[in-house]
Amino acid sequence: MASKRQRRSISSGVGQSPGALRIPSDALPTKIAWTRFDERDFERKEEVSVDELAKLVELPGKHWVDVVGFGTERVLERLRAVFQIPWLGLADIVNVPQRPRLEVHREGTLIILQVPRPGAGVDLDQVSFFAVGRLVISFREHDDDMFRQPLARAKDRTSRLRVNGPDYLLYRLIDSAVDLYFPQIDRLADHLDGIESDSVEKPSSRPLRDLYRIRRELGILLRAALPSRDVLASCDRECTSYIQPETRPFMRDVQDHLAQIVELAEHHRAAAVDIQELIVANLDLRMNQVMKVLTAVTVVFIPLSFVTGIYGMNFERMPELAWPFGYPLLLGLLAGVGLTIYWRLRRAGWFRLDDS
Repeated sequence: MASKRQRRSISSGVGQSPGALRIPSDALPTKIAWTRFDERDFERKEEVSVDELAKLVELPGKHWVDVVGFGTERVLERLRAVFQIPWLGLADIVNVPQRPRLEVHREGTLIILQVPRPGAGVDLDQVSFFAVGRLVISFREHDDDMFRQPLARAKDRTSRLRVNGPDYLLYRLIDSAVDLYFPQIDRLADHLDGIESDSVEKPSSRPLRDLYRIRRELGILLRAALPSRDVLASCDRECTSYIQPETRPFMRDVQDHLAQIVELAEHHRAAAVDIQELIVANLDLRMNQVMKVLTAVTVVFIPLSFVTGIYGMNFERMPELAWPFGYPLLLGLLAGVGLTIYWRLRRAGWFRLDDS
């Protein structure tokens, strides 16, 4: 189940100056990791200062700067000054959550996406990329394994990542972030399959709460995946100066992944609605069957109550009151009428609670 996280207010920035940074109180301290690689060399430093970073990016090769945590405003402001990140661009990176978007500035290309956090249910994490020249800077709120695969590829001397340009590095980082959708879609789909099987075998109202939660989580994924898909579609048209022709098919492949994610999320959301309707229909059918049995019982006892009601009236002259066999005859009559009605209703299936 997704962890419960307090929603951040989007109105907290109302009235502030454009480009102002809103640092959440629970933001992690800003930590910067630097990675440089080319066909022959690989070098990485887990924690570097901005001033040290300004010298390191002058070295040959491709550079990946991974910024984790938005809790140190001084470091973020220094990053903006050194790498000429647009004022409003850095504000969009830090002031989360933002709608996924693409911005092509004179200083560089900014891409903002929303993806699920690794191993955190459908808690969304904003990941941003600023690419210029041989440098790609990634920004994210939390320290997790989001970029574990690109880092492993960069260490592999035979990897395509070591040979291709920085635009291919940007593609690999985006692809790694987008792939985080698939485990969440698979988890929700497996849960839906289990609920559907149980609903057919043993109808119950208990899965309705789980179905509502699944529909809500799929809606969250859809609200993040749809604009992210549009961002990558725009990137194919607007990032021609940075994304080289040989890298564009790979970027389209990531776009296809997001299209597949959107289709799967919509399909499973519709399936959740169908399962919910199936459960409600089965419960209604079960209730109708119970009401049918109760009605049959009532039909059996109505004529018996009518006869006994007659003999319960306080009249002096009633038939067979003085006859010694009157009472057994009445009991036999009541039993015969009841059994006859029961037999007819049983043959008609009114006493069955199953679906046969």
